[in-house]
Amino acid sequence: MRMPIQYALTYPERAASKEIALDWVKLRRLDFEKVSTRRFPCLRLAREALRKMGAFPCAFNAADEVAVEAFLELRIPFSGIAEVIEKVLTRTPSAKMAAISDVLVADSEARRMAQEEVERKAARSAVA
Repeated sequence: MRMPIQYALTYPERAASKEIALDWVKLRRLDFEKVSTRRFPCLRLAREALRKMGAFPCAFNAADEVAVEAFLELRIPFSGIAEVIEKVLTRTPSAKMAAISDVLVADSEARRMAQEEVERKAARSAVA
């Protein structure tokens, strides 16, 4: 765990350290388990976006960035991240990404929708 912690603490510079190094020889095995999409709903949403392709992966990324920022600003709860992403993906039209301008439009529209969802959630939690 020392390496991931150092990696996180030095972000974005990623300071090198001779004391904290991953020794692939001592690391005899890595175990991977099936991930619960109930516990990690954003993984399910990411997979759905990738399966649908087009504007959906772009919308997922944009909505995630807006929702995480809102969470870090304490405007929505942690569970609100997946809720915002899901609402944006539901509202995202199916569109092909033929040019960078298509990507930029999809990104901008998804951010706008995500901001609307964040504001809606924040207003509801302020009333409650």
